[in-house]
Amino acid sequence: MSNRKDWYRNNHPKASVIRKMFIWVLVIAVAIIVVLGGYFIIRQLWSSGSKPVSLEGDALQSSQPAEQERPDQNTKPSKDISLTEESLESTSPEPEDGKSVEEGQTVAEGSEEKSEESSEESSEPEKIVIPPIPERSYAVVVLDPGHGGVDGGCDVTIDGVMYKEKDIDLAVALYVRDYLEQMDNIQVYMTRETDKKVSLDDRPVVGNEKQADLFVSFHCNSFTKDTAKGLECYSHENSAESGKISEKLIACLKNAGLDTKIRGTRTADYKVLRESYYAAVLFEMGFMTNAEDLKNLTDEDYQKQLAKALADAIYSVVKK
Repeated sequence: MSNRKDWYRNNHPKASVIRKMFIWVLVIAVAIIVVLGGYFIIRQLWSSGSKPVSLEGDALQSSQPAEQERPDQNTKPSKDISLTEESLESTSPEPEDGKSVEEGQTVAEGSEEKSEESSEESSEPEKIVIPPIPERSYAVVVLDPGHGGVDGGCDVTIDGVMYKEKDIDLAVALYVRDYLEQMDNIQVYMTRETDKKVSLDDRPVVGNEKQADLFVSFHCNSFTKDTAKGLECYSHENSAESGKISEKLIACLKNAGLDTKIRGTRTADYKVLRESYYAAVLFEMGFMTNAEDLKNLTDEDYQKQLAKALADAIYSVVKK
């Protein structure tokens, strides 16, 4: 009976396959055990701090003596840049201006206090240094026609015709320029020569940059009552020189025979006057709300007559 079983195991094909599968399963199981065992061993070694020694890379480099720096190389000796608390205290910069930091006060606190002081100083308004008008053989005058472009200023409509202040201001100023340029030793500049808008900030800048002997702005007046009429000259209350020039100009105009009332001088805090470094005046040449003044201001012959009187007055106070 046993011989029959042995013969069956040795000669039956299924028995051979089963035996081979069992052997492979056993081999794979042993391999897995070996791999897992090796993994845990290596992990234990790494966790305990003992690393396998390699004979390549760092190990070879560490086994060689360090090469010393040669004097002919442009290298600087390396320094240890790690700073301890003691080294920070010893390397703290000395306070400036011979001032010592009080005990218990750090250098950072001292510098913070200094920065607060400097911020307080910087908060003070910056003083503008106004250079004097240079010595020159000619006078410089800047003419400033008011408004312009989209800024029409005062406007009045009569019989369907609209009259805009900006046009009157520019027309008279251009005539004044033409008359002044015919006179000796005078240089004329204008803030605008065409119908364009010039900001209030830019207008006095022209006079300041040119160091003008006189800045003259041209405007037309208006009032709620149509009885107000006549010409006025304004200056800033903080400029005594401008006030004196304003009075001289009005005195000249009173003798010019103009067909309008000479109302005299006044002061105002207009920006073009306030921000002018040098002498500056502003003419209100008449009231557009007054029928008689408006008729004159829009008449070309009167504009020329007014411009000639203004040019003569200006020249009398600036001529060299």
